[in-house]
This record gives sequence, structure tokens and C-alpha cells, in this order.
Amino acid sequence: MNALILAWMLASAVQTHCDLPGGDFSNASAPSAETCSASCAAAPQCKAWTFISGWNRCFLKSKQPKRANLRIHAAQIEEDAKGGRQLGTIKEDHDDSGKDLRRITKIRSAADCGQACLEEPQCKGFAYLDGYSDCWLKKTQGKTRPKVFYCGMR
Repeated sequence: MNALILAWMLASAVQTHCDLPGGDFSNASAPSAETCSASCAAAPQCKAWTFISGWNRCFLKSKQPKRANLRIHAAQIEEDAKGGRQLGTIKEDHDDSGKDLRRITKIRSAADCGQACLEEPQCKGFAYLDGYSDCWLKKTQGKTRPKVFYCGMR
């Protein structure tokens, strides 16, 4: 099979903003979602895969788990003109690398997660996973970095 056709087939199988939780039999560093997809195609036991761009990590799955639509949003707490706390700009498809303070479940939106952070004096930032409704409050101000979840099935 011609390399161009193979590359197109692999790229067309890549879906964005998704996770396939569970069934991991391997995880390793990978430079791209396409490389992760190719790793799955080369492993007979692989039925699906998830690639997380911010970590450059590929998770190969031994089953085809139910797909979860997933986006990550992050922001940090900033000081306002009067020295008070205010929420910075919420960035979609970004994560905050600060150390976790705690996790709050069943949060409806990134804005609600930001409000929870503002109400917690120790909170310096947050990361919100909308597909899981999980809010991760951060006790240190990390770097806000791009992160996208990709997945595919064979």
C-alpha cells in the first residue's frame, strides 16, 4: 500500500476531543495522534487508542470502550486592580500544570469550576474536564499549556 494512502487512512481515523477510558494494556511516549494510531494498527491485541497531546502520551486499549467527549479548560487566579482575586481568561484545550489541591466532581462548566477556585483561598488555578464534569483545583500556579485528547478505534 502506498505510504500516502496509508497516512490518509490513519489520519481519517483520528477523532478529536475524546477519550476511551479503560482497557489500557500499554502507554508510551508518542509524538502525535497519527503515530499512536499506527502503533495500535501494528499491535494485534489493540482495539482502540487514546492520545493526549499535552503529555505526548499514547494509551493502547485491549477493548473498545465507550467514547467520552472530552475537552479541557484552564485558567489561573489573577490579582485585580484593588489587590483582590479574580479569574483570568479561561483557555479551551489547555491544562494548568500546577500541583493539585483537590478534585471536585459533578461541576457543570469551566466557569463554575473557576468560581469554586475563587471561593477557595488556597486555589491558584484550575483545570476542568468537561466530559467528566471534573474540576481540579490547583494549589500552585503552574503553566497553562495546550492539551487535546484524541482517540480512535480499529
